[in-house]
Amino acid sequence: MTKIIHKLVDYFYIFIIAFIWAVAIVSILFMSYHRQSKKFDYSDDNIITLEMAYKASINKYSFLARYIFRHSINNEEILSIFQKGTKAKGSLKKVYRQQLYEKLNPLYEKLKAEGIGQLQFITKDNISYIRFHKLSKSGDDLSKYRETIKIANRDNRIVSGFEAGRIVTGFRNVFPLNYQNKHLGCVEIGVTTKAIIGAISQLDPRREYSFILRKDVVFPKLLEEEKPFYKTSTIDSDFVFEDYAKISPKSVKIQSKTTNRINEKLMEDKKLHAALEQGRKFFKFAKVDNTFYDVSFVPMLGVNADVEGYLVAYKKSENIPIILSNFSLIVGIIISLMLILTILVLLLKSNYHTIQYQKRWFKSINDSLGEGIYVMDINANITYVNPLACEILGYSKDELIGKNAHYIFHSHYLNNNVSLRDCPILKGVSENMKLISEKEYFTCKDGHIIPVQINSRPTLKNGKILEIVTAFNDISEKRKLEEKNDLLLKALEVSSDTVMITDLDATVQWVNPAFEKLTGYGIKEIIGKNPKDLINSGKQTKEFYESMWNTILDKKTWNGELINRRKDGSLYYEELTITPIFDVHDNIKHFVAIKQDISKRKKIESSLQHVALHDVLTGLPNRRFLILHLEKVISGMIEFDKFIAILFLDLDGFKTLNDNNGHDAGDELLVQVSQRLQESIRKQDLVARLGGDEFVIVLDGLSNDLQKATVNAKEIAEKIRQNIALPFKLKKVTYEITASIGICLFNDNTKDVNERLEEADNALYNSKENGKNIISIFDD
Repeated sequence: MTKIIHKLVDYFYIFIIAFIWAVAIVSILFMSYHRQSKKFDYSDDNIITLEMAYKASINKYSFLARYIFRHSINNEEILSIFQKGTKAKGSLKKVYRQQLYEKLNPLYEKLKAEGIGQLQFITKDNISYIRFHKLSKSGDDLSKYRETIKIANRDNRIVSGFEAGRIVTGFRNVFPLNYQNKHLGCVEIGVTTKAIIGAISQLDPRREYSFILRKDVVFPKLLEEEKPFYKTSTIDSDFVFEDYAKISPKSVKIQSKTTNRINEKLMEDKKLHAALEQGRKFFKFAKVDNTFYDVSFVPMLGVNADVEGYLVAYKKSENIPIILSNFSLIVGIIISLMLILTILVLLLKSNYHTIQYQKRWFKSINDSLGEGIYVMDINANITYVNPLACEILGYSKDELIGKNAHYIFHSHYLNNNVSLRDCPILKGVSENMKLISEKEYFTCKDGHIIPVQINSRPTLKNGKILEIVTAFNDISEKRKLEEKNDLLLKALEVSSDTVMITDLDATVQWVNPAFEKLTGYGIKEIIGKNPKDLINSGKQTKEFYESMWNTILDKKTWNGELINRRKDGSLYYEELTITPIFDVHDNIKHFVAIKQDISKRKKIESSLQHVALHDVLTGLPNRRFLILHLEKVISGMIEFDKFIAILFLDLDGFKTLNDNNGHDAGDELLVQVSQRLQESIRKQDLVARLGGDEFVIVLDGLSNDLQKATVNAKEIAEKIRQNIALPFKLKKVTYEITASIGICLFNDNTKDVNERLEEADNALYNSKENGKNIISIFDD
């Protein structure tokens, strides 16, 4: 009967506890539903407000763009200049482009003050005619990159939309240009993301704004030199943002520390990443320093309704419903109340049940510990052992309880099999009240000995030791790892390559002895210092180091060659590989740098390169060097607005000297001719020998006026002709010879290098045909 009553009482308590928690669960579910509803309403209000502010700012700039187009661009004067410029070729095209620039640049300066940063004219075949926001870049085909421009030219209609470009991203207003019933192309009046943020901030200054742009949309369009102005977003690595600090440092408002901390939290939000991937709007509460912030994401759609990026707004939360801001607290209070009621119910149960539960709990904790535990009396007899201790030692519990630990598994053979009285564990605890050691060994049941880490402490009764509790771990793997690390360290110390380990700030923490051999600095001299303070030669540019740091901070390995300085001041080449080392959170913790001295290799490479690019007899650049040089100066010709001249020179009567006095005399003459040619030109000019008695002189940086450039080229050619005409004193004979010269002048890149050389050669042919020892200019 008693057992039946006890069971009924137990069932009653179970019912009461179940009822309490049922009420708690229903309450929490109801509040959760109500909270979700409030959150939807709150997020919709924030996103709608952000969308309205964005549309208002865009409408403001679109209205201004239409006004500018109608009153300042779409007129006969501008359209006439543009029409002529699209039809013109060569230098004349530049004249009309300059006229267009002079007419509209004052307008563009005013537009920039209003926040419109982009003004660009595009021909009807989608070729950039002039960028007022980057005059050095024009002539590129935009059909692959700019859908707004393609549509405007194809359909001859106004197109507006958010779109990434070759230089910057922003909201585009593209207007078709028609003159005399002909479609000429279009003009783009665009506002940058920075200006859009400025306009929205004026409408709603409570928020902080930023744009994140899809990397796969932006980067394929960008010019290579513009890519460094974009950085990977800390919100999502598939997105980037424009680094305004690099684009316009003086006018940049630095993103607040709070916003940066919010972004760190957003980076871990899987729901946000899914929404960004699917192109959906998104809203989230972010809590920083016990303060809630609203974060809203609105997609920026291109003209084809594709997501180009997102406008992100941050704001300190206002008027949050209590159920949103304190939901966790309310739930916590409910749960706490339920726990208190549950505890009160449980306390009504008998002490017997409590004690039994505590015993079972204590046993389960002991049995699940991650280290072996055994308890022995002052004579080393085992009174308790947990399962892990049995597993490590290979014994069952029954094989250990009541046995003497000192004799069964304490391995004191290294101490000459000490007696029980001198057992280090018993003696250490009795003398110091504890023993912590990694120098002990235990013998397992199968006979093999393992190193162990032990922590032994006594239990006391009336100040006397009653039992000794020992926790231990098998550290065999740890010992193996330590031995492996010791071996690795020794290998690094004897390596001929320099190995250096630094912290995140490039402060040296460790180097091997090879560093001292390479640089002359002792190990103690470099530890705790930045290598640039000792071995920096100053030969690398600021951009070189920026590229290196960008690579390694992007968690990638960097490899390159650079010049450093030894302690004695001598310079040397080194090949350097820097690899970032990460912590458990995948954050960079250290850098490992491996260096090799490649000075000898660089010297050999330099010697081989000189042989490959220079004439053996005269030491002048050869044809290969000439071609490379011409390609280089032609590529910079348009940007610097200058003429280039190629002089093709041939010696008259050189064969006669060879026939009468031998090839040695001819070679001697060629050497002296090369010297006179170098004395006759300017510093920026180049003399090359093609072979035989043929020489080519490249005159760089002539006037941008054809007549002045022609006069300058003729003067230098005449100086060369007169210097060659002076007698040559050879070893066996004094010899007089003349030179015929052909000149080719140009200031465009419509022809390749070989065609330009052929033109100069044709001019030389005319000099030969017309009596030799004269100068002719190519005329097509």
